[in-house]
Amino acid sequence: MVAKNLLLSTWQTFTKIIFPEALPHISSGLRQAISFSLIIVVVIEMLVNTEYGLGRRVVDYHLTFEISSMYAVIILIGIIGYSINKVYVLLENKKVHWMGK
Repeated sequence: MVAKNLLLSTWQTFTKIIFPEALPHISSGLRQAISFSLIIVVVIEMLVNTEYGLGRRVVDYHLTFEISSMYAVIILIGIIGYSINKVYVLLENKKVHWMGK
């Protein structure tokens, strides 16, 4: 309705009204996707016979009963996930500053 009153084209309607309105929802979906992708990468490294990777290290340390090293790698994975999430939240607050307002 507003776009018709302002005589906006379809592209202008999308870029000025629709996309900024949908951006908070897109951003929260991206945030979840980033979290799930880290989980999936680590689990796939555990299941597939890879030579490198943090998931492989967890399995190797588990099989050789190096429990303290295994927990160190698990904590490292958590720190990496937390850091990625914090960086994304900072970027989200800069680019989608109207989210939640």
